[in-house]
Order: sequence, then structure tokens, then C-alpha cells
Amino acid sequence: MSEAARNRSPETRAKNSEAHRGKRHSPETRAKMSDVARGKPKSAEHRQHIAEAMRGKHPSAETRGKMSAAQQKRFADPVNHPLYGKCHTIETRAKISESRRGKCRGSDNHMYGKHHTAATKRKISEALQGKRRGANNSHWKGGPIPYNLLWPEQRIRARNRDNYTCQLCGITEEELGEQMSVHRIRPFRESADNSLSNLVCLCGNHSGNNCHIRCEHHPEVCPEPRKHWLLTEGLSGVSELQMS
Repeated sequence: MSEAARNRSPETRAKNSEAHRGKRHSPETRAKMSDVARGKPKSAEHRQHIAEAMRGKHPSAETRGKMSAAQQKRFADPVNHPLYGKCHTIETRAKISESRRGKCRGSDNHMYGKHHTAATKRKISEALQGKRRGANNSHWKGGPIPYNLLWPEQRIRARNRDNYTCQLCGITEEELGEQMSVHRIRPFRESADNSLSNLVCLCGNHSGNNCHIRCEHHPEVCPEPRKHWLLTEGLSGVSELQMS
């Protein structure tokens, strides 16, 4: 935006807006404008103006269809995507998480109190059919792997060692109303390690909090195993002194 345009008075902007109301640029003009703007980052002020202008507005079904078709054509080859092969840094993920905290829960969620119709559910199901299963899923890691036969006992030992308490938020099994999840700090698929030094107890979902999922997606916040010794006895006849 030029300096002259930036300094226009509210009255002048209102007149310009009224004069252009209902008018549309030709396809040729829109193409020229798109070519000129391509690759030029928008200023924070410009983005703020766009956000304010679009607040409360929703594109029509026809417009959404055009936008979707344009994106599919542009990113038909994943290599063309600007984030292809890249990952957000820990700092960026923290900023994204912080900016979204509390904004999409309860009445703040745009789907609060609403439900998809049977027809919409069927369309979503058909659109996703086979696309997110097995190797097509973004979280696919090669399929199920067998745990060793001692895993049930080792799980009990880990819960006993951690006093049946989540090592991240401090909630107990009694307060939670269910058993703690036993999380592997280094994934079993990579380490095949079920030793207590690789296990830590974390809670499941309660009051919108899920420490197990949080540590799965953000390994940097996962607590270390407890650093004291406990005597674990009576587990399938095994009695041993273990480090926790």
C-alpha cells in the first residue's frame, strides 16, 4: 500500500468503497494483480486490515469449491507445497499451541451445539474412504509391533514405582478414576526398550488435559523417570530392587 493510500481519510475511503460496491475486476485484471503480488509478503498492518474486513464473512459454496480446486491443482505435486520436507521448530509449535489455547473449546468452538446432518456425515466418510488408513495415514509408522511377554508385569512395576501418579501433572489414579498410561520415552519401535528407565506414568484425558498425548506430540516436555529406589515384590514371583 502506498503512502498516499495509507493516509486517505475515512471519508475518502468510504466514498471509494461505495463507488466500487457491486463491481468486479475482470479475469484479466485479477490475473495481473495476482502476478504482481505473487511472492511479496504482506505487512502486519495489511494482514490486520484483511482480517478485519473478512471477520464474520464466509465464502459461498461455489467460492469454496473454486478455492479447493485451485489448491488441489497447485499442490497436486507435494513438492510444490511450501512446507514440503520442513518441520516447525519447537518454538513455533509452542507459539501455535499458545495462540490456540482456550479458543476452540465450548461455546468458542464454531461447531458448538451443532451436528452434521446424515448426508454430510456420509459425504465426509466417502471423501476419506481409504485415504487415511494404513500407509496413507500421516502418522503411519509401519504397522503394529508385538510387545514382549513381560510387558504386563513391567507396566505394573512402573505404576507402582510412580506411586500411581501422573509424573507430569500430579493427578493420581484414584482422582482420575482409571489406571495411568505407561509411556515409553524412547518409542519401542525404535528402541525395543521396556526397561523401567524408559518408562514413565502419565494420565489420560481429564478436564481437557491429556499428559500422555501431550508427551507423544511434544517429547521435550516428557518428564524423566523418578530417581530413587523402590522394592517391588510379588509380581509373578519376581522380587527385585529397581531404579525408578
